[in-house]
Amino acid sequence: MNPSQARLADIAMVFAVVLAGIKLTYGLERFLDIGLYDESVYLYKGVMLASLGIPPPDSGPLYKAWYWVLSLFVKDNIKLYYLNYRIMAIAPAVLLYCLMRTYRTPMVVSLVVTFFYLISFGNLSVWPKPSHFAIVIALALFTIKRHIPSNSKSALFLAGGTLLMSYARPEFFMSYVMFIGFYIVYAILKRRVMLWREELPALILLAVMSLSLFTIFGVPVSGENNRSWNAFGQHFSLNLSKWQHTDKNPWLDWETIVREPFGDAHSVAGAFIINPSAFIKHAGYNIVGLVHTVFGVFLMHFNVILPSRTGAKFVMEGYVLAALLIVAGFYFRKRLVRNFRENFNESKMIILCSSFIVAPSLISLVIIYPRYHYALIVGVFAAFVAAVVFSLKAPQPIQKNAAISYALLFVLLTPYSSPNPYFNYTSNNGQLQNVETIKFIRALNISKPVNMLEAEGGIAYYLGRNYGWIADWSKNTGFYQFLKSNGINMIVLSEALHSDSRFAGDKQWQDFLSNPRGFGFIQLYVSGTTRQLLVQEYLIKQ
Repeated sequence: MNPSQARLADIAMVFAVVLAGIKLTYGLERFLDIGLYDESVYLYKGVMLASLGIPPPDSGPLYKAWYWVLSLFVKDNIKLYYLNYRIMAIAPAVLLYCLMRTYRTPMVVSLVVTFFYLISFGNLSVWPKPSHFAIVIALALFTIKRHIPSNSKSALFLAGGTLLMSYARPEFFMSYVMFIGFYIVYAILKRRVMLWREELPALILLAVMSLSLFTIFGVPVSGENNRSWNAFGQHFSLNLSKWQHTDKNPWLDWETIVREPFGDAHSVAGAFIINPSAFIKHAGYNIVGLVHTVFGVFLMHFNVILPSRTGAKFVMEGYVLAALLIVAGFYFRKRLVRNFRENFNESKMIILCSSFIVAPSLISLVIIYPRYHYALIVGVFAAFVAAVVFSLKAPQPIQKNAAISYALLFVLLTPYSSPNPYFNYTSNNGQLQNVETIKFIRALNISKPVNMLEAEGGIAYYLGRNYGWIADWSKNTGFYQFLKSNGINMIVLSEALHSDSRFAGDKQWQDFLSNPRGFGFIQLYVSGTTRQLLVQEYLIKQ
């Protein structure tokens, strides 16, 4: 197969990956409920970007801007949510294949790695999606970097790219700093041979870009959200709840929980200084959980061998895949060692650059928590580097019929998605509780201002602009005062709200539930869900 035919074959493979992604996500709306809180906040603030203004630099402004762009084409927020979900499932797989082929990884190896990423737990099931958005940027950067021959210019290019990534996930600002640091060290060591006239435009461009972004948005690791401390505090509280019994919610009551071991600390470094033993215990617990997380994010997948789909069979196939990789590594160990020796010198720069990309996620896995979305970029780049370093780079002609067979096999083997226990933000018994609640409220056609109390995490974001969200965790008084001061005229009664300790222990709340009509509320049952809706009568009167 000549070079032009090889390019055509790769185009056909990219088309096959897209088709497989469409197949994988077909009917997503029928079983995957809308995930509220984080992802829905990104969506809402993206759609409302023009009126809300520039978001804080550590709150993912670039990802919100991406939602704003999509909203120009899709006006319904429910459809917008699922469109983005599909794009974030398919785009990384396409770019991963393109990246590996750009680095001359054999087509078969590239297809296998891409296939297992596409159907992996880390792709469709991991939520929220800013990490997938960051991966899209990272894979595109490394694909373009292949065509930049100079190591110094590559470092500057990747520094600019990771700065953009940090406006989707702020931890990648560390990668930006690392690439800048690498450039400085490299320039010092190579100062006598570097062509400074050629370097200067790239340096100026990066400086102008950085200063412009810092001026417009701010530095990604700054901002009113204090994101890193919030994440550390919540996940320390989560670990603490496993070590000792507590009635407090680690997500909502974390500030109270961390005050005891860490006092008045308001930063991760401050927590370490105040109580290093508690900090080290937390990090050690995270390290233990790393094995399960890294295994789950990339090796666990929709089963394609075992019949039917259950959580147990996903795990079983994950272990089968891990065992096959170990056996194959042992069987082909001599060839792999030989390929490694031949490829290492050429691959040193890509290994180093990849380490700069994954370093923030690795640190987050240890310091914050072994969350799947932290492990995702580690798994993707580990697979990419392994494919580059251990693959044979000699030209491997592929017959036209074989290429067609690979493309067809890729699409045919890709399973359709179906309800499964790893979509842990779907509702019970496969019901789409959030979607059905949103549709039910929309059908009421309320045009008057609504202040909605709910504990789900942002149902109001999918309704009209006349809806406002009153969060359950904002209650710090008796219920009657809370009801009056917030002007609450709609309440979503759900399991989450009933189990909230702020309400469960409030006698005024219990009295209110026993006679909502006495307060002017009508009780409606939300069809297709286990929820009820309390609505002030005047809202639905014609």
